Amino acid sequence: MTVVTRTAVRVVLPLLAVAGCYLVSQGYSPGGGFPAGAVALGLVLLVHTAFGYRRIAPVVRPVVMEAVETVGALAIIVALLLGIPFAGSFAASWVPLAPEQTLRSGGILQVFSVSELVEVGSGLVIVVFALIGMRHDWAPDPESDGSEDDR
Repeated sequence: MTVVTRTAVRVVLPLLAVAGCYLVSQGYSPGGGFPAGAVALGLVLLVHTAFGYRRIAPVVRPVVMEAVETVGALAIIVALLLGIPFAGSFAASWVPLAPEQTLRSGGILQVFSVSELVEVGSGLVIVVFALIGMRHDWAPDPESDGSEDDR
């Protein structure tokens, strides 16, 4: 990519990262973790486009991303399960509520939203880079006879 493109990505990346943080921190109702995870994927794709795969290869390896996704899923499960001992039922809000329009006013939804960011962001990265890494067509042409030569 050109110097202009790389410079533009360097300028836009922090702004988009702040937007993702805003979504996860203020968008807990109905849920900011999913769009923040999509923003995280967008950040990774911007770096991939501007600087190449080598720049993000250590981060987007399947082993790393699957571990991060597992941590996000376990955090969601633990946050929901902690409602049983602390509040008496599964997924009950066990985090003390803060005054309205503060970061902690969402209770357990804030915890869930951050965990959802980790889960969704890493899951989307896994899916997109698996598709980018495909080397052949999984759906053969209708005219082909299915032999190895057609693939």
